[in-house]
Order: sequence, then structure tokens, then C-alpha cells
Amino acid sequence: TRMRIAIAVLALLAGCARPSGQVQYGDTDSLLIEDVRIYPGAGSATVGPVTVVVEHGQIKAITTVVPRADSTRLNGRGRTLLPGLIDAHTHVAGSFASTWKPELPNAAANLERLLYAGITTVLDLGDPLSQLNDLRARVRRGELVGPDLYFSGPHFGPARGHPAAVVRLMLPWPLDWLVARAFSFQIETVEDVRAGLAAIERSGADVVKVTVDELPAGVPVLSEALLRETVAGAHRSGRRVFAHIGSVTDALHAIQAGVDVLAHSVYKHALTKGEVRQIAASGVTVISTVGVFDRTDELLNGRGVHSWTSLERELAAPETLHALAALPVETEIPAPMRRWLNVLAASRAAQVNNVVRLWAAGAPIAVGTDSAIAGWIPGASMHQELARLVDAGMPPWAVLQAATSGSAAALRRLDRGRIAPGYRADLVLVDGDPLREIRDTTQIVAVVRHGKLVHRNGPIY
Repeated sequence: TRMRIAIAVLALLAGCARPSGQVQYGDTDSLLIEDVRIYPGAGSATVGPVTVVVEHGQIKAITTVVPRADSTRLNGRGRTLLPGLIDAHTHVAGSFASTWKPELPNAAANLERLLYAGITTVLDLGDPLSQLNDLRARVRRGELVGPDLYFSGPHFGPARGHPAAVVRLMLPWPLDWLVARAFSFQIETVEDVRAGLAAIERSGADVVKVTVDELPAGVPVLSEALLRETVAGAHRSGRRVFAHIGSVTDALHAIQAGVDVLAHSVYKHALTKGEVRQIAASGVTVISTVGVFDRTDELLNGRGVHSWTSLERELAAPETLHALAALPVETEIPAPMRRWLNVLAASRAAQVNNVVRLWAAGAPIAVGTDSAIAGWIPGASMHQELARLVDAGMPPWAVLQAATSGSAAALRRLDRGRIAPGYRADLVLVDGDPLREIRDTTQIVAVVRHGKLVHRNGPIY
């Protein structure tokens, strides 16, 4: 019901940041990862066996001669070392519980979930500035354990468009007004753009997010003039612009305005060959987030989620997963949102195929998840995103490259995403070989963040 959804959103806004304590940093930042094959974060092959030397947060050397050092040693035999995964589209303060049985979101535990799953850097796209500022400060001070956190703050979108329009459909007054203001700058004039950019500047947000998607159908999108004003202002401040888009019209509108990254691929329909070439030729990075649309369709189009991976079961309580198994029959979904869900159901194959075709045409690809939302669990969702892309025909090496150096490039964090001397020591050691079987990325033996071994002590509930 609308009231249950309202309760869920109130819980989101009041969410806590209480760590579980199940993920902790080790004391040493001197490591030897011995006799290991590595995927360096670029190219189509692994290297090794080699020994990777980590000191003071950086990769010092990759060698075939095992150094004699007083370091923590990890056995890499039969294993693969990957760069730390980078989730280029998250909502760390969100809740993955069902809206019909809501739970108070816990941003600190979500950060732990991400790191537990081998994700060492994230970009939050579209959440309240004050909450994100606090989380980032606590991560940097070591009060919270989690990946490096970067963020955009609220959407730059029209007052009667997405996300404000969706909020008003789903929530009663005056809660709709409060929530819309928290998640969107609601741009109507040039003065609104400048006020939003000033708030971004004061907060120290890393990027700007614009919304160019008719969601639900019939709502306005940012005018060309306001979109260009937002992009130009963001660029003057040195910030990249990430655009939420849905259709090819949205994508081309955003590209022509000068955005740097598409925060989703086209998800509403299949691209033509000409449209694929046009988007790829622009050089704009495309973030794959196909799994979130699959999961939303699966959950809200009445089927429920009946199969969970072992990693999902380590990161979510059994009762939370049980509640997601079926949509209650009395759940009310407004007609405009039901029409949007019908679009998702009809375009499931096109969504992932669009990403693969854009990659084949030479478009830069990054990987994100858009978690946490109902049924889509931070950390675990990244590995499912990788598997979906491979299942659709993208080579495992290309998927891993997109999730490491590709996402690093999208965030302009060029000190990470690769395994090479001088790079930041964000690493994931897994059993098996993900270049042969992508699902081996879930077989995590060890995670290293900025040179420190991460202790993964147990399930995070």
C-alpha cells in the first residue's frame, strides 16, 4: 500500500549508520601475495604466476623472485588476483528490504557489505548531501569500514519530472514534498541550476548528476537550455556530469549537451545499429546497470525473488530474503508506474544486449549496480551484474576491465583499477579463474583496501 511505501521512505530518511563489526582492517599494510595469476585490469589475458608486493598502500612490485620480507603472506596458488572492483552507480544509504515489509536502512552495514564483496571504491549517485558528507568523513577517519566513497548529491531534474514525479506518485502529502526536496534540486530556472551547483560546491561533492528520462511517461525532462547550463556550470567547477537516461532520445539529448557519462545504458528499447554507432562515436562512457532493471521487473511484476546466491545469503538476513519472495496481492502500484514496469518487462533482453553492442562498437563501458533498492543487495549485486553481461556475450576479460579500470576512468580515479607498480593496492583474491568462469569472482579468499588486508569475519545481517 501507499502507506507501507511511505513508511519505507521515512525509514530511508531516518536511516542509521551502525557498523556490524563483521568487517575490519588488519594491522599491517605490508603484504606478499605469492604464486598468483593476476588480471591486471586491462587486456584479455592473465599474467603469472607471480608475486605481488604491497607496501604502504601501494603495489610496490610484481616479481617472479619471492622477496625475503617480514610481511603478511597470502598463498595465491590456483587463485586469481583482481583489482578491487569499482561500483560506479550506488545508493549506499538505501534499503534492499521490501517496501511491504520495510527495514531501517543501515548505511554503515551497506558499506561493509560492499567491501566484503570485493568492492573497494563506489560512486553514490543521487542521495542527500548531508548524509553522504557524514558517511565519507567517517570512512576517511576510519570510524566506518568500507570502500572509498564518492558522491553526486541530489539529481538535477525538473520539479514535475523524475525523480520528483515518481516520489509524488508513490507517497502521500506532505511526505512527497519532503522526500522530493531531499533527492532532487527540482530545476525550473537558471537560478535553480546555480543554487544547486552552489550547494554541490559547498558540500564538496565529486560529480553532478542530471536526470534526462521521461519517468513515468508524460512527465517533463530538463530543457536543452537548463541541461546545458547545468553541464557547463559543473564543468567550470571541474566536476564530471553523469546523466540518468532511459531512451535513445534521452541519451542523445544528454550527449549533445556535453555530459561525460551515461549513468545507465538505454534500457527502454533496443538500439538500432545506427544509434549504437552514434552513442559509441561520442566517446561518452556508458555505465551498465542491467541487473537492477531485471530485479525490479522480477520483484514488482509479481513473480517475487525465489533464488538467492550464496553471497546474497551472506549479506542479507533470511527473514529479509523471505519477505522478497512474493509481492503481496494488496500492493498498490500507481498506473503510470505500472506502465513503466511493463516497459521493463518488454525490454529485458534489449537492456543487456544494448550494453554488449555498445561495447563491441567501441564505447567505453563502466559497471554499476544502482543498489541498494528492494531485492538488490549492495556487494552481491555487482557480481550478478558481471555474470549477466558475460551471459549476454561480453567476454569475461572485457567485463572485468569495465568493472575495474573502466569504472576508474569514469570516476577519473586513475590511481586504481589496475595491478601494476605504483597503483593503489585495492585488490581481490579469488579461487579459480574468472576469465574462464566469471562466477569465480564470488569465490573471495581475501580483500585488500589501500594496502590493508580486510578481515571478513562472517555474515552481515
